[in-house]
Amino acid sequence: MKKLLLLSIIILPVFALSQRLTINLSGNSIDLADNDSLTCSFYLPNPTLTTIKYINVFGGEEILIEKEKSRNRGWQVIVLKSDSLRNTNHPSGIYYFEVTGRSDGKQNIDYNSFRSPWGESVEATDVVFDPNTGEISYQLPKTCFVKLRIGFNNGSLVRTLINLEPQKTGINMATWDGLDQSGKIKIGSDLNPKPQIISYAIPGTSFYLINPEKPVDFTAKATYPENWNKYALAPFAKIPWTTNLDVALQYSVTPNQDTTLSFDFPIQTEEFNSVFADENEIYISVDNEYIVENPNVLVPGNYSIAFPGLLQGKHTVIVNIILPENRIATGISEFTIY
Repeated sequence: MKKLLLLSIIILPVFALSQRLTINLSGNSIDLADNDSLTCSFYLPNPTLTTIKYINVFGGEEILIEKEKSRNRGWQVIVLKSDSLRNTNHPSGIYYFEVTGRSDGKQNIDYNSFRSPWGESVEATDVVFDPNTGEISYQLPKTCFVKLRIGFNNGSLVRTLINLEPQKTGINMATWDGLDQSGKIKIGSDLNPKPQIISYAIPGTSFYLINPEKPVDFTAKATYPENWNKYALAPFAKIPWTTNLDVALQYSVTPNQDTTLSFDFPIQTEEFNSVFADENEIYISVDNEYIVENPNVLVPGNYSIAFPGLLQGKHTVIVNIILPENRIATGISEFTIY
């Protein structure tokens, strides 16, 4: 199937070394497995020597369109085709647009995709979850960064399936194996877990390159232009993808004779420490019913909390630590009262 994506970049009158751009774009992706193409049009108010490139926020690899090319005043058109991109074999990722230009010996254009409002919250629709197979499907109206969590109606989070990944417009799929964040404890369907999808749009003049031979490298360096988050609209969009993480929380819980539960939070992983902050809130639930909330828990640390009325048998504890920018550390443990 051939897909043509039309992108319009309108450059308003340019003054000296600064300019404003009006952008109204969305839903851009190129899949190298298909015959996709992308057309980018923009207006130059003066004859200009332009350098144009797309830059991957996952590692900084560049798709150089042109360097110091002489262009006349008026509308300009650039076409990216999956055939040509297949030959250069660029890695998957979100590629943002960057154009600089000189006219009469002076720089008069200096623009990138992050210099206009971007990153608005996007609601996923048609969310379907099959608790028997763990399959989750949902529809995105725009190409987005997506975080997919599994939790309960009381707000407890048990697993983050997708931490922050690009996904294209249309139907997207994920599968949950039923395990918690540590991958050790099975969450029963009788607890009625639900998917929660948080998504925000990529910049309008950027696009998602999908290369099956080179998937997105989540170990790459986050590569953004200067002041990239200045115009970000959604809170999640203001955080680099490298640190916008939900993480596993390690702890043990012991029931006591006085109807209290003792929690031991040991030294955590490096990943946890990279996002943990002293300003936080801890939420504890037992069997998806009892909730305790306390601010500013210290980790490592030891705490005792009263939970009266627990019956004999096995119980499941969920602990969530809510961190700045709504990042969450989550852990599940089990204990038995005899």
